[in-house]
Amino acid sequence: MKIQVLDSIVKTEERELSIIDSLLEVNPAIIRKKTYRFVDDKLQSITVDSTLYLEEYFNSLHEKVIPFTFYVNDQYDLEDGKELYANIKKYLLEYVSLPVSDKKEYRHYAHLQGTYVSKDCAFYRKLIFRGKKTVTIVDAIFGMSFASGYELDEDVIRVKTDKSDLLFEIKDSQTLIGEGFAKGTFKKVN
Repeated sequence: MKIQVLDSIVKTEERELSIIDSLLEVNPAIIRKKTYRFVDDKLQSITVDSTLYLEEYFNSLHEKVIPFTFYVNDQYDLEDGKELYANIKKYLLEYVSLPVSDKKEYRHYAHLQGTYVSKDCAFYRKLIFRGKKTVTIVDAIFGMSFASGYELDEDVIRVKTDKSDLLFEIKDSQTLIGEGFAKGTFKKVN
């Protein structure tokens, strides 16, 4: 991005990008400020003086990689990460060519996985999402749990119960807002 030549020292500002960063549009990129030292026209040393945007980069990478890996596991049921990384370019190109609505759906499914806890819902304490259809509901009165199914409709989750369906709106990747008997805020804990 920038280069400054000072006799036997070269100072640079370099943007680091991988194929994952490029195709998944991870922003911001990591910027490293480096100093290259030369002696008799030979490279003596390279020093990283500072690294910019590291935390922001990893937050963005995490947000983009989770839906991608959920997609790959959903489509190919991979046993381990070796297979994923052996064919990473193929899987990335397939994923980025999906329609925006499909990518949004995979993003929702991927971020739903895990446990959501509510401190203000009178009837339900926890929701534990597993996969694209299974949810375990823990009641707030006795702490009993029961397995059920769920459907995703845009930004709304419909959870099946024996009485009636429960509705939750996806506020963000860490928060669900319950309606009706499930009224309350559910925060992701893992």
